[in-house]
Amino acid sequence: MKLYIRILILFILLVFFSTQVFAFEEDFDKVTRLERVEAFQSEATRSETRALGYKHIPEYGLKSRKNLDINSPAFFGYLDIIFEADSKIDDIIRYRPQDPAAFETYEESRWTIVNTLKLNVLTMARPDVEAKVSAVARLETMDIEDNKRPETAQKTSIKDMYLDETYVKLFLPNSELQAGLLTFNWALVEEHSPIDKMNPENLYRYNTVLRDERKLPVPAASFHFEEELYSFDAFFGLYRRGNRDPDHDSEWLPNNLKESLIWQGRGLTTIIDDRPEYALKNNISGGRLIRHGNKYLAGLSYINTWDYDNQYIGSDYRVLTGENIPLFTHINNEKTSIVGLFAESSWNEIEVRGEFSFYEKAFYKDKYKSPDADDNLLQKKKIAYVFEAAHNFDESSRLLIQYMHDYIINWDDSVDYPESDLRVYYHLIRELQSKNLTFDLRFTQNFTFDEFYFRPRIIWKLGNITSTFGADFLWGESKSRGWGQFDDNDQVSIKFRYNF
Repeated sequence: MKLYIRILILFILLVFFSTQVFAFEEDFDKVTRLERVEAFQSEATRSETRALGYKHIPEYGLKSRKNLDINSPAFFGYLDIIFEADSKIDDIIRYRPQDPAAFETYEESRWTIVNTLKLNVLTMARPDVEAKVSAVARLETMDIEDNKRPETAQKTSIKDMYLDETYVKLFLPNSELQAGLLTFNWALVEEHSPIDKMNPENLYRYNTVLRDERKLPVPAASFHFEEELYSFDAFFGLYRRGNRDPDHDSEWLPNNLKESLIWQGRGLTTIIDDRPEYALKNNISGGRLIRHGNKYLAGLSYINTWDYDNQYIGSDYRVLTGENIPLFTHINNEKTSIVGLFAESSWNEIEVRGEFSFYEKAFYKDKYKSPDADDNLLQKKKIAYVFEAAHNFDESSRLLIQYMHDYIINWDDSVDYPESDLRVYYHLIRELQSKNLTFDLRFTQNFTFDEFYFRPRIIWKLGNITSTFGADFLWGESKSRGWGQFDDNDQVSIKFRYNF
């Protein structure tokens, strides 16, 4: 889709939504996720929340739900089962293979349907013990028209299946203790936190899936303590095998891995997995301290974690047809530490939040290093911060704006990445007076790489069923990184959620 057509669509949508009158109830995105029982400030509020079950709403930035009717078997205290089915349909794509030597060999057209099935079971068998089990399965159907390989017309396969967040939680006096496969949410800002880096991600659809849904759980134990003015969190866990890349025949493969797979398919390179093993020595850990005021929140965090972004490093190059081709492609992750400062307050009914982080180690490729070197990763120091402002307009809509900036402190010309990376993010939510229809618009622009991502959604609630209809539009000048490498991967999506 041409850039001017996408901009015209965005303009029409923004004008249309701005002329409507809606009734705003709460931040829909945060509520439609499976809400975990939140931290409690006192024994009384803990007891009240247990009576409500998992539908308790976080305190900050959201309104409280009242008069919830939870009908669950008395034996369990409460029992909730949620089933989600999520289908995404890619645009029809015509392309030639990335391998220059095969440009004249064949050409493909394909469309893809990805079905994600998720089952969540959350129960509290007694007031002080909560348990959750979550499982995910992902199936992919590809219809391929290939003028050289007609036998590959259509196929359906299971691309992913794993146990998602699964834990047992104990409620102790003024504290909580949980263990299992955990996903952490230490983010104060929405979606783009530079501090919340404890979990790897499933990138089967790049970042068109919201970050909390992309997170992969890690085996860990965590502790939360809270009193009137302060709260404290700590965790200890094990490294999990980095981010999950898309399957080899997916249109969402990053370009750096796609190139390695092409050389591997021609028998010219060997891919070696050098990522850390699953062992106690490769642990992650961290803690944070938060000060709670009447109209503000502020805190300090420290995490010892891994740079989960899979790095693909070539070694032992040889020259073929004028190109340096690696005999070996190494996949690795590196250890890093992140110090974070964060705060939240309000001013004239505008919510303001900020996160500032210092990365002791950030890793980038050396674009000038000799191809014969075994490792061309550079280790740099980096700061990353996010400022966010949000406002509810007459209880009819909500607008959130973010400014994001990453800066490499000891940058030099050998780093294969810009010294500074600037981005903005807009999130608009509108809800009809009937409260059954919600419009959700997200738009992110990266000024450094001249690229953007537009994510419109329409959410329809009918009884226990929540339906979501949406699309994803990606555009970028650069075809080698970021959203630009997926410029042809615009998609539409349909999602159904049923709460038993």
